[in-house]
Amino acid sequence: IAEGCQRQCTFCVIPSIRGPLRSLPPEDILKRAEFLVSKGYREIIIVAQDTTSYGNDLGKGYGLKDLLKDMAGIDGQFWIKLLYLYPGSVDEALLELIAENKKICPYLDIPFQHTEKRLLRLMGRTGDREAYLRIVSLAKQIIKDLHLRTTFIVGFPTETEEEFQGLVSFVRDVRFDHLGGFKYSDEEGTKAYNLKPKVPEDVINKRYELLMKTQAEISTEKLRNYINKILTVLVDTVEEDIATARHPGQAPEIDGMVLIKDPEGLKVGDFVEVLVDDSTTYDLIGRLV
Repeated sequence: IAEGCQRQCTFCVIPSIRGPLRSLPPEDILKRAEFLVSKGYREIIIVAQDTTSYGNDLGKGYGLKDLLKDMAGIDGQFWIKLLYLYPGSVDEALLELIAENKKICPYLDIPFQHTEKRLLRLMGRTGDREAYLRIVSLAKQIIKDLHLRTTFIVGFPTETEEEFQGLVSFVRDVRFDHLGGFKYSDEEGTKAYNLKPKVPEDVINKRYELLMKTQAEISTEKLRNYINKILTVLVDTVEEDIATARHPGQAPEIDGMVLIKDPEGLKVGDFVEVLVDDSTTYDLIGRLV
């Protein structure tokens, strides 16, 4: 829904490559969405480098919430999912809009990147652990059956062991449904490129492994709670013995999936109900109801 970014994160080259925020006209986005739905598409992903800043450059007083209301008004059976929401821009009005509209999935992708204030400022980002906990708490309070995704960077220059452990502690407290981890690497042209001291590569690797091991344990535990529950899922692929699908809390390619046994009669794009029989670290396994 937009290109470029108005943020100044010190680890990111996007503003220098793609320039400042340039939002697409809402009428173009809505026309495209209507066309896709008319052709049988069952999921619309709303995404930009900074999705929550959509419309700030248009000067029309028309922003992300307006776009979501208009898109949800399109006739048809489809889901809307939001990706790349900047933490400081996730407000109560946006959360309530998601909670009130059945077409908008109870799914938030909020890349926090870190939790410790000193590092966040070095990254050129706002917020801190307490602010982020407030966002998460408010979101869970307002949106029923909320699914949370985030990303974190480990090994950012000057990151101490104590700061890293603070991040891991935050992950254990929040218990995200989905988490992406990134090992910091220098990018020429960014402000972080000149930050010192650098974290040794072997330390970055160990921190990354611990972060992802922590999330794997959380994900395994959370997915076990789905066993014997019935979920509405969207079918992505169908083969002779198995189909892949996703429930409202799973985005394509980046999250886990729902594996459906004995998928006879299923077609890509079907919405169906599945009884969950089993789970793995990141996927659910079930059968048609």
